[in-house]
Amino acid sequence: MNRRLRVNGRIEMKPNPAGAMDRDVHVLKVTVGHSQPMASLFAYACHSRSLTSRNRQVSGDVLGIAEQFVETTLGSKTISPAFAAASGDIDPRYVVGTFDADRAAGPTTVEQGNRLGEEVVRVFRTITDTSDMAAIRTKAERVAAPAKNKDQVKSVGITAARVGEVAFLAMDCEALVDVGKAIQARSPFRHTFLLTNCNGGSGYLPPAGLYPEGGYEVEISGFAPEAAARVVDRAVEMLRQLRR
Repeated sequence: MNRRLRVNGRIEMKPNPAGAMDRDVHVLKVTVGHSQPMASLFAYACHSRSLTSRNRQVSGDVLGIAEQFVETTLGSKTISPAFAAASGDIDPRYVVGTFDADRAAGPTTVEQGNRLGEEVVRVFRTITDTSDMAAIRTKAERVAAPAKNKDQVKSVGITAARVGEVAFLAMDCEALVDVGKAIQARSPFRHTFLLTNCNGGSGYLPPAGLYPEGGYEVEISGFAPEAAARVVDRAVEMLRQLRR
């Protein structure tokens, strides 16, 4: 759920049911030949942080639990790596203190992860058409982006890849959900997987429309309001170049 809620004129980090969301779960089925499952890659726009600082156990949190669920359900021969899509302003609906948090607060980390895993498995099993392995094409760039501090140089590392009719767009920033949706809406590929915090960490990348509101993601970002549009334009152009 979106975590930017206006309270008494300020944006606070609290669940906002009316906020921007990306409810799609993107699933890629990889097989040996055309039948034997080998991997289930999935991308979902959500922070893997249902656990607060009270938790002292090392884990993959929600996305890690989902990976475990998928691998257990599909069998030991199928691996299931998860990727956080554009989720800079998206958290799990229920944020709890520990794995054993009071159920009255909502579903636990394990329950939330299993719900996501169930959807990945459902989608995976509906994919019946597979194609032969296509050539992998990639492009990588550092895209200059305006900074809040005019004396500072900011950039975003972008990697674009194509595997047949499937595209991957990876950024080293923590893009907010509307930035990711803008890239996917303009992508020339039917299926475009987004990966964030990939190969580095250049910080939060909010869309320009959120800057007047303020809030944590805007305040901590080193990017100027016009930076997101520049990154989106360049990301889409890189995908178009791979499409040609």
